[in-house]
Amino acid sequence: MSNHENLESEPQKEPETKTEVDRYERLQLSAERQLEKVSTAYERHSSLIMRSVIVIVAVLGGLGTFFFFHDIGGFKTEIRETIGLAVTNAQSRAELEFVHMTNRVEVKIAEAQQKIDDAINQKFLEQNINPVIESNVQRRVSTITDKIIEDSIRKQIEPRLLQITNEMATVEAQIDDAKNSVTTINDVANLTMTIVAALNNDRYAFDKLVQMRNSGTNQYAATILNAINAITTKLSDETSPLWTHDLDWNIYNFDPNKATWYGYVEMFSKVGQMEQEILVQKISQQTRFPQILKLDVYRDLIMKTPSLMTIARVTAIVNNQSHQNMNILGSPSYLEWIESQLHALSMTNYTEMVGTNCQDPSIYADLGRVYGRNNNFTNAMDTFKKAVELFPKDTFVNNGFAWFLATAPDDSVRNGKYAVELALKACESSNWKNSGTVDTLAAAYAEMGNFEKAIKYQKQVLEMGGFDDEYRAKAKHRLSLYEQHKPFRDLPE
Repeated sequence: MSNHENLESEPQKEPETKTEVDRYERLQLSAERQLEKVSTAYERHSSLIMRSVIVIVAVLGGLGTFFFFHDIGGFKTEIRETIGLAVTNAQSRAELEFVHMTNRVEVKIAEAQQKIDDAINQKFLEQNINPVIESNVQRRVSTITDKIIEDSIRKQIEPRLLQITNEMATVEAQIDDAKNSVTTINDVANLTMTIVAALNNDRYAFDKLVQMRNSGTNQYAATILNAINAITTKLSDETSPLWTHDLDWNIYNFDPNKATWYGYVEMFSKVGQMEQEILVQKISQQTRFPQILKLDVYRDLIMKTPSLMTIARVTAIVNNQSHQNMNILGSPSYLEWIESQLHALSMTNYTEMVGTNCQDPSIYADLGRVYGRNNNFTNAMDTFKKAVELFPKDTFVNNGFAWFLATAPDDSVRNGKYAVELALKACESSNWKNSGTVDTLAAAYAEMGNFEKAIKYQKQVLEMGGFDDEYRAKAKHRLSLYEQHKPFRDLPE
């Protein structure tokens, strides 16, 4: 039920409200009448005072005439003082009385007005009018206020928002410019470091420069091209004609002219980069080593060495044979030539490669490996069999043949049992101190399906160490395969 319905349902209270209001209005009227009476009384008192003054003046006038001839000067002074004092006293009493009466009337009027207001407010509260009025008024005021505030805020904020938006756009543009500048600086810094690294013999940095040049989209193409030309010129100057620098190999207890193929392989793992470059030269000069083995070394160096100078010197050796007359940028072409030569040579059997009087077992072993790497498994098998026949106790031969039998991708040539037998011989002949022979034994057991032993020996390999990060990564990969009960297959790279 609404508040208006509440009011209509109680009509009997209206006369009471009206009566109370009338009564308080009568009180107010009465107070106003009393005020009028005070004003009238004031006027009467004023008239009375004036008449009193007149009488006093008349009396004093008569007295003044009587004493005129005796002391006229003193009479004048006394009469003035008396009249002034009488008038002052009369006015003070009248004004004081008027103030008191006025204050009493004003108090009564205020009390009457307050009673009227209280009665009206009480009646509104009793009939629930005030909350409705206040609620409606508050809603209206709130709506109007919100509208006023919203319009005011909008007028104040919109220009500022527009200014902020423009400032943000400016800042974003500046940020983009800064990012572009940072990107440019980073690009220049990276390019500079790449060029410096390439100038300091880093083949991977040089490869990166070549890739950037070949992309054709780099904004620093001219700089990159100039850097590549400078590097290739520098390398050509240092490798052409073929260098003649040599070392005192006695300090390594190594004779390049008598060392076996395996001796060279071992020396490669012991010496630094400069010595390796000289070893490559020495290998190229040894006519007793089959060309297929030399080419296999050249291929691995070009593909894997981190030394730019080593690649330059190897390509110089290869160029001396292939007569392609290209600088280091021709490395891919040189690799293609090497691969074609290796494929052709792998078709030639070992007797044509090494003759019938070769007494270096490591040549047979590595020749069998290269045959297998080039997918000529028949020549590989024949070469390994001949090697074992000639050198049955040689670690290098037994290990190479065991690895081939355990890991060859051709099912027809694998033989796990024989691989384990040969690998055990290689481990025993190296006193179980060569991680390569233990690695081969693990692969052989995996080929047999004995993954428990395969895992055991592969973990032993990782514990032994003595190899580089690349070999370690491959050893870990093989362990992962064995743990999954999978054998390893040595697929051509």
